[in-house]
Amino acid sequence: MECPFCAETIKDEALVCKHCSRDLRVVRPLLLEIQDIVAELDRLRRDLDRAGARLQRTKYPVRYFTLLFALYVAAPAVLLVAAHIAVTIVMNVSPLYLRLASVIIPVPFGFLTFPIHKVGFRGALVLGALLAALSVLCMLTVTGLNDHVPILPDSSGEWREVFEYGASIALAFGSGNILGVMVFQVFPRILSQGGKPAWS
Repeated sequence: MECPFCAETIKDEALVCKHCSRDLRVVRPLLLEIQDIVAELDRLRRDLDRAGARLQRTKYPVRYFTLLFALYVAAPAVLLVAAHIAVTIVMNVSPLYLRLASVIIPVPFGFLTFPIHKVGFRGALVLGALLAALSVLCMLTVTGLNDHVPILPDSSGEWREVFEYGASIALAFGSGNILGVMVFQVFPRILSQGGKPAWS
């Protein structure tokens, strides 16, 4: 822990700072109380953010869910279909690039769901599944029209590949959400507790 007087690192159980020789027994209860207040304030802030998001969903459900669909389903779906067209039709290169794009593109959209709309992991998986379904259906349609083949797969192997591809998109979106939770909720909490005394 850090000494509150000289900010030097000292042992958690120290009663006197070895650097400035100040008695820590007097300030220890005050520091513990401040630590508890900061933790409670952090919890209340998270509760307030969640309540605000619930209020928006309840008060303006059509606007709220339309905005979620536009930002986190339609926008990345357009980018994924554009990447599909660029890789498979325009450049006609290895599908590995499309696989990479399909994992990279959903991550930032999933990442933004938490700080902007306080969407949790379950909500992010629902949005990711919608994104996967929409983008894969559009990609199948583009491929079918371009190659003059049936839009929907006609064998179990092709269906399995479609489901695996869609799952990779949905899981990438969910991974972005987890990253957003880590960056905007977990890491700040850890950092805010890092400078506080860890007395028991």
